[in-house]
Amino acid sequence: MNRRLAFTLVEMLVVIGILAMLMGMLVPSVIAARESARRTQCRNNLAEIGKALQMYLSANGEYFPTYPGDGQLLAGISEKIGASTQSLQFDFSQPDMHQLASRNTVVACGTETTAANRTAGKLNFMEVGLGMLVWREYLLDNRILTCPSLAGHVDTTYDDTDYLYASGAWEYLGGSGYDVIRHGNGTWLPDNQLPAILSSYSYRNQPYWIDGGVPGDKEVLPYVKPEQKAHFMGASFRTQRQLKNRAIVADSFDRAVVFDTTDGSVIREMEHGMAYNGHRAGYNVLYGDNRVSFYDDGNNDIMYWDVTWIDWEAPPIANTSNSRNLTISSDMSHQVWHIFDAHAGLDKD
Repeated sequence: MNRRLAFTLVEMLVVIGILAMLMGMLVPSVIAARESARRTQCRNNLAEIGKALQMYLSANGEYFPTYPGDGQLLAGISEKIGASTQSLQFDFSQPDMHQLASRNTVVACGTETTAANRTAGKLNFMEVGLGMLVWREYLLDNRILTCPSLAGHVDTTYDDTDYLYASGAWEYLGGSGYDVIRHGNGTWLPDNQLPAILSSYSYRNQPYWIDGGVPGDKEVLPYVKPEQKAHFMGASFRTQRQLKNRAIVADSFDRAVVFDTTDGSVIREMEHGMAYNGHRAGYNVLYGDNRVSFYDDGNNDIMYWDVTWIDWEAPPIANTSNSRNLTISSDMSHQVWHIFDAHAGLDKD
């Protein structure tokens, strides 16, 4: 009697097919479980940011952080370092600088890079928005500003004059401590660029940008009831009393566009928002009462937002083309923040 000691080809193919089917069933579950864990960590990050904001409010007369020149165009400051004084050169009177600082995800930005300020310890960024929580040590680990789903992803504008290095890049600057905000290592940056450090999170109280604005100018905030006005290069909501329980921080809904300033036509745009590399299904949102809620954007309406609704009136900062962004703290981001507010039952039509 002959004994068969091996599988036939048909049996092998059946086994391989079964294994492939099992893998097809298990892999999505594993991926979903990992993303669920990352989303939970992201919620924890936002909760920590909320606590840091509350400490900042308590220590600063209930005013939210915007940037050290709140409402003004700061042009250089002197900083005491040990027994010496160092001059930090920033010229936010330049339109490209204060437009860059108004981008919701920027936590620090600097003047045009040179060989001198790219050396270790001489980066001389100015903290902006949530970066003020890091520099003033209300947020002790700057990695909290990185959503785990977006860690390592780079986001740059399409404008050749701006270089924005994104979330997950703290190691390049020199670590997770507060001092890398102003004194990080910029040797890896290119020359003659306007660099910035980005968070994975959009912050609503970034310095408010008004096209062609000057200190003292103010605009009515759309959708907000009762009516409130935002001051140029100030916070949209200066105090907790003004913000109430509206959204204040959210997963980045960043999306850049380049347009021709001569006729307002779109030259090119990001195919999708940063959420494509994030949670995709929606956005974790921190509200003024320190509650973190998930906004379900299952149809990806925000990720694939039709940017052509933006008023493409040319700002006075370029001759031929300019980069604009859905997260600039101005008319461009109001609709997204309003979606998050309405989700919480606030300022509904």
